[in-house]
Amino acid sequence: MTGLARTTDPDTSHEAVHSVDTRSLDQKILDALHQYGPGSSEDLAAWTGLHRVSVSPRLKPLEERGVVSRRGRKRNLRGQRVIEWAVADAK
Repeated sequence: MTGLARTTDPDTSHEAVHSVDTRSLDQKILDALHQYGPGSSEDLAAWTGLHRVSVSPRLKPLEERGVVSRRGRKRNLRGQRVIEWAVADAK
């Protein structure tokens, strides 16, 4: 797994990984957290205009780099418990 494509994904998905600019995605996520405050991956998708499947896989690498952190859990509009993310120094 490359982080953007699963080992079970078709070859075309693995080839497409090289065309994704993760720095741009990461910056959009960080900008949204700075502007709106803590939020779930669904919130971040809405704030950035990105699809949730583009946002969710970027959060763990950002957490590993120490720029975002898990703030806790909250309930989304459907009542599901979701992780709330924040800029790491904004706990």
